[in-house]
This record gives sequence, structure tokens and C-alpha cells, in this order.
Amino acid sequence: MLRDGERADIVFLNGKVVTVDASDRIAEAVAVRDGKIVRVGSNSKVKELVREGTKVIDLTGKTLLPGFIDSHTHLVDAALSLRYLVDGRTPPNKSISDILEKIKERSKETSKGEWIIVQGSMFWDRKLAEKRYPNKEELDEAAPDHPVVVWASAHVSIVNSKALKVAGITKDTPDPPGGKIEKDETGEPTGVLRECFALLPLPSYAHEQIKETVKMGAQKWWVQQGITTVHCFCGSYAMRIYQELLEEDELPLRIHLVVYTEDPRIGLESLINLGICAVFGNEKLKLGGLKIFVDGAFMGLSAATYEPYVGMPNYCGLLQLTPKELTEIAIKANREGIRLCIHAIGDKAQDMALDAIEEALRAVPKRDHRHRIEHLGNVLTSKERIKRAKRLGVIPVPTVEWIHAYGDFIEEFLGPERAKQSFPIKTLFDEGLRPPGCSDTLGTEPLSINPFFSIWCAVTRKTFAGNKLIPEEGISVMDGIRMYTINGAYAGFEENVKGSIEPGKLADMIVISDDILTVPADKIKDIRVDMTIIDGKVVYQR
Repeated sequence: MLRDGERADIVFLNGKVVTVDASDRIAEAVAVRDGKIVRVGSNSKVKELVREGTKVIDLTGKTLLPGFIDSHTHLVDAALSLRYLVDGRTPPNKSISDILEKIKERSKETSKGEWIIVQGSMFWDRKLAEKRYPNKEELDEAAPDHPVVVWASAHVSIVNSKALKVAGITKDTPDPPGGKIEKDETGEPTGVLRECFALLPLPSYAHEQIKETVKMGAQKWWVQQGITTVHCFCGSYAMRIYQELLEEDELPLRIHLVVYTEDPRIGLESLINLGICAVFGNEKLKLGGLKIFVDGAFMGLSAATYEPYVGMPNYCGLLQLTPKELTEIAIKANREGIRLCIHAIGDKAQDMALDAIEEALRAVPKRDHRHRIEHLGNVLTSKERIKRAKRLGVIPVPTVEWIHAYGDFIEEFLGPERAKQSFPIKTLFDEGLRPPGCSDTLGTEPLSINPFFSIWCAVTRKTFAGNKLIPEEGISVMDGIRMYTINGAYAGFEENVKGSIEPGKLADMIVISDDILTVPADKIKDIRVDMTIIDGKVVYQR
């Protein structure tokens, strides 16, 4: 005889339940009540909770996983990019001609003088047939009456003459702090801008337009690919959008906000003045940290390095802050209980971030601070840096899809010795660190949003050209799953409420098309999500 409280709202039977608990238990069935998991085990044990009104879903042998967590993304910007910008990505485009034709087509439906914005791909200049970016003159010819900007990533822009004029960028314009306006031998801007995004007076989208795009894009690009929580790196405009969607019960998934401002000191003071520390909010919307940029990106050749880039004597990337400035921010944030998410890609930047965190912890020791270094574990991450991150309790946040996006080109710019320190994901696990999975996309690499594609990258190490990048650093499929589940939860201080299928945790789960634990490794990228469940409710069904 069951007591009144012993019933389920929904049960999932006859499945392969990959719990991702401490013992990696595989179960058959799961029961959910009031948005929480109440029982995990055999079909017979879970059936005990079936009463009148209980919804029963027969998984027919399919695999059930915890909902995926994207631990670093830019949902608002990516959704806008995927919906509105000219698609210049590779694939599908193979040549500059393909892209110029799309710009010409967009110019026909765009009023003269209005911006045309093109979204490209990482290391476009190596993937396109011409092995270079489109140039200023080609953009002028394709759209002579429009300012045009082409984004190869958030760190590299190529603009035409009209865009330079509208932005007021001339031969006399100085480089902005941490940025570089490329100029020819006469001193005239070539149209290539590195870390100069803020110089372009781009039009803004209307509030309701952004809101609708976020609602649609979060569902289409994240929820439908099995993601139930995102750690969204954003500014104040996005925070307001998410709050309104939450109030209207239209927020498609759980949002963990990481705030950034052009000057991190302003963002830090704002959080301190509000009295916010650590992770603040509820299960749907939380504020969980402050982002700080130390350098640029390997993609833009603006990651700050100790040694020059190959073929670029005396050039070692760009720093956004001095070591002293970064350390002062870190000490103050740590003292006030604000978690840091420090963007550091080059080896010099990684050391600056580790130095700053160490100084902050020396000033105010904290056991469970969970400060993060975004992109620690991409390029130039030595074993010594990994051991130091472990000692300091730092969470490394690599972006493993970038193995595919630019793994072919690392040696070309860093040389063979430094290239050996690329995406050491297995070493991170072997040292006891807990790297989460993430997309870190503003629309440049939409493949990175798909966790199965990223897990495939981490397991197979296959690049854009089909090569294998340091195959000995490949991880197990189970560790790939951990990156997107329990490690992602840990990166958000939420491992006690999500990230595994266990009684008492939030009922965020996904049903997938194939058994990820037995399918051939090269087929992992082809797995599809059949069902996404958030709070025990089916929010997507294929």
C-alpha cells in the first residue's frame, strides 16, 4: 500500500538511464514528482509510484541522460547572429566569391546607408579556397552603398571603406586599448580590425525583437540539442531580457548569468554596490560571476604570449589589462565574494590569471571559491599550469569544439613545440580537475552548440581537415558526458541540484536517438535529441 505522497507525476520506463552518479550507475527507469526526481532504479521499483494521473513514457530501450549544461555561451548574440546576419560561415561557403554573392543579394533588400553584417567562421582565412579574408576592396565592390562588416569571430572584423568612414577610422586613428587597427605601408587602414568591436557604430536591435529572438533561438539551438542550462556571458541588456521572459513564464531553459562590462572595474563596483556575492537567484535565473578579459583570442592572433607568433617577429598578442590592474580586481572581487570568470587564452595571459587568483586567495583565503579561467585548456596550457590550477582550486573551461574549428592551424602560428600544449583535456581529468563543456559562441561556430559534436571532438580529436590533434589527449565518452553534466553543474555551484539523475535533483533530462556509450565513436556527432525534459515537463519532442 502506497502512502499519499508516494506517487509520481511522470515516469520513464524501459530505458538505459545513464545516471552520472558517483558510481556511474545504469538504471532502467526514473520517477518524477513536482519537478524533482524521486526514484531511480528498476522498472518494477519505479512502477510502484504509478497511480491514477501518472504519465507513463515508455523509452523502448532508448538512452536517458541528465540535461546538458553549456557552461560558457553568448545566447543573445548567437541567436541574433543565427537569425539575422548574412551567413558567411564555412561550411556552407567554400570561397570568397560565395560570400560576396550573398552580400550583393542582401544589399538589394537593404536601404542605402544601412549596415550589412556578415557572420564568418574561425580561421576563415585558412578554410576558404583563397586562403585569406575578403578584403576591403572586394567588400566595396559587393556593396558600394552600404557599410559592411564581416566577423571572422568576436575578435577579428573586416570592414569596407564606407564602414571605416561611418566609424571615423582614418590613418590618424590610434589603436584602442587592447586593440589593433591594421594599416598598410602608407598608414591607411586595410579594413582588418582586431579587438576593435567597440569602434563600430552598429545599429542595435529593438528590445522586443531581441526578446522574441532569444525565446525562439534558445528553444531551437539549445533546448532542441539537449541543453537545459546555459551559463550566459552577457551585459545588462541581456539580463533585462531574461528577467522579463522569466516573469512572463517564457524562459525556455535555465540561465546562469556571468556579467561583463567594457571596463571590468565598473561591473565589479556595480555588483559590490548591489551586495551580490557568489551565486544569487533561483533555479531558473541566477547571477553567478564577473567576466574579465585579460587578452584577445588565438583566432584573432591577439592571445597574449611570451614568444612571438611564427612569422610575426616582436608580436606577442594583445593585453586588455596590466598584471597590476588584474590583480587589484581579483583581490577586491575575492574579498567581496564575487566569483571570477577570467578570459585568458595565451600562456602569458593564463599565468597572469593564475597569479591574480593566487594573490587574491593569499589576501583572503577561501576554500570553495570556484574561480574560473575561461579557455584554460585550449592552447598553450602546460602541465605546470594545469597542476597550478589544481592547487589553486581553479576551474578550467576549455572549448573542445575548437579542436575541429582550428586544430589544423595551431602549429602554423605557434610552431611545433608550443602546439603540443593544445587542448590537453585528458591531462585535465588525470590531474583531478573538472572541466565543463561549453560552446562559447556568438554565432561563429554553431556546431559548438551541439554537445554531441563537442563530445565527438573531445573523444576523437578530429579537425576540420580530418586530421587528429594530439590523439593521446582524447578522453572517454563517459568523461565527455561528465563535461556537459555534473562538471557543468559543479562549475555553477549546482552539483547538488543538477548534473546527474538522482533522487532529490531537478528533473532535467534528455532522451537521445542512439546509445552514446556503445555507438562507434565517429557516430557520436550524429546523435540527435528525441526529447528534452525540464522540471519534469517535456519541453521538446522530435
